[in-house]
Amino acid sequence: MSFIARKFTKAKWERRTGLEESEISADSVTSDLRTTDNTLSFWECGESSDDELLKPLIAMSAAGDRIDKIDLVWLKHEELKAINIQTCKSDGNTPVKSLVKLHIDACSLDILRLGKVAEIITNAINENRWRRYTVKDVKIILASSVKQGHVSLSELPDKICNDVKKILEKED
Repeated sequence: MSFIARKFTKAKWERRTGLEESEISADSVTSDLRTTDNTLSFWECGESSDDELLKPLIAMSAAGDRIDKIDLVWLKHEELKAINIQTCKSDGNTPVKSLVKLHIDACSLDILRLGKVAEIITNAINENRWRRYTVKDVKIILASSVKQGHVSLSELPDKICNDVKKILEKED
C-alpha cells in the first residue's frame, strides 16, 4: 500500500467549540489545505515506515526559509482514488534532488473534492497516521541527510545551512 504525506497544523484539526465532533473546522481547511491552480501538494512516502516518512519531511524542511517543527499526516493513496480524486506527478520544490520526483498533486479540485480530502485527513489524524517532528528532530534529520550525501550544505537556504552546520559540528 502506498502513502502520500503533507504538512499540517495539528491544533487546527482539533475539535472546536460550536462544532460537532464529526464537523471539520473551516480554519483547518483554509489554513492547511490552500490550493494553487486547484491542486494540493503531497509527497509520496511508499509505506508508512519511519524511514519512508523522512523523505517528505526532508524534502519540505530543506525547502523552507528556516527550520520549524513539522506535523506530518499521511494518507493512503488509494483513499483519494476511491473518491475519484486525480493525482498528477510534478517536480517538488526542494533542494534535495533525489526527492524532487516524489512530489504529487491532488488535481482538478473543487470545493466538494477538497472537503473530501479534508475528511480523509481527519480520518488519518483520528487513526494516528500523523507525527510531530520538533525543531530539534528536524535539525538532526537534516544533518543526517547531509552526512549521508542526500543533500549538500551549499544547496540549503542560508539559515537552514547554518543550523545544520551547528549540529554537524557538535557531532565531530
